[in-house]
Amino acid sequence: MQSRTFFAALAVATAAPLIAMPLYAMAPALAPAPLTAIVVAAWVLTAYGHVLSTLWFGADPDYAPVVRANRWRMIASLAIIPAAAGGVALASPLASAWAYAAFLVWQAHHYNRQNYGILSFAAARDGTGPLPREVGLILNLTTVAGALGMVTLPTIYPRGLPLLAFQTGPAVLVGRCVAIACFIAAAAVIARILWREKRLRQGPTVLVFLALSGVFFLPSLLPGAQQAAFWPFAMAHGAQYLVIMGVTSKRARHAWPRIAGVSAVAIALGAAAFQLPRLVLAQAYMGVVMWHFLADARLWRLRDPAVRMIVRQRFDFLFAPRPLPGPSEARAGDAAVRA
Repeated sequence: MQSRTFFAALAVATAAPLIAMPLYAMAPALAPAPLTAIVVAAWVLTAYGHVLSTLWFGADPDYAPVVRANRWRMIASLAIIPAAAGGVALASPLASAWAYAAFLVWQAHHYNRQNYGILSFAAARDGTGPLPREVGLILNLTTVAGALGMVTLPTIYPRGLPLLAFQTGPAVLVGRCVAIACFIAAAAVIARILWREKRLRQGPTVLVFLALSGVFFLPSLLPGAQQAAFWPFAMAHGAQYLVIMGVTSKRARHAWPRIAGVSAVAIALGAAAFQLPRLVLAQAYMGVVMWHFLADARLWRLRDPAVRMIVRQRFDFLFAPRPLPGPSEARAGDAAVRA
């Protein structure tokens, strides 16, 4: 794969849901049945399929030492965390609602860590050098905005959970105002670093993904259905991850039989998860997503020489030939492609 193709796929994967889903959500009842079916299929693939595609690393021979060295995090937690989340839902729906709100905050952070990783790849492709510190500030501001939008929107929560105090009345309005202020501040910081950093202005790939990162959570300001306020950036994140995992898996040894097997399992489990009828099962799936967060944070940790070598081999089309970075350099890019 060439770097231009890779970033074009990432740009489409990010922008298409952010634009198309709010338009679709304006009048879903008027959409023709085939379009609705396509939207639902895309949601299952990107939202559920991308989480379950983390199972790939268990089939990747190059990652076997990393998985073995972190059995509790990679394997045991896949049973423990969903069981604990389901148990909390069974014991106390109110406690489960608070747990889900905390999970949504973590999810917003998780989404933007991947955006930071993509920006790091874009900077490598454009040769602009390390990303300025302010990029972290931009993403922190939009993370706060996205988290506020998610936690205050009841339609995102599984059915059967009680409303929390910040999901009704003036609290929602305050949350929206703070989120808008965060988006405005992030835009101001973007303008400032582009004015100050000529090297960024000369990096077209960085500019594209800096803009997409800045607007990533904007749909969270929309009221009402989750198809408008949550699905756009959730689908964008999942689609990004599938593009990245496509490169990672395709360039592994003896890839295609393993890809076919993992894809079949991920699609089947994703379709089943989409149909989960009971609160306890839905919250258990939240635990699966939390496992995905934890596993990916380790599987993409570039401070680990083994992980760093795999990533640089699989994504060699992004990097100019040079010696592998030491631990201090790797720490600066540790968030790269962390889903």
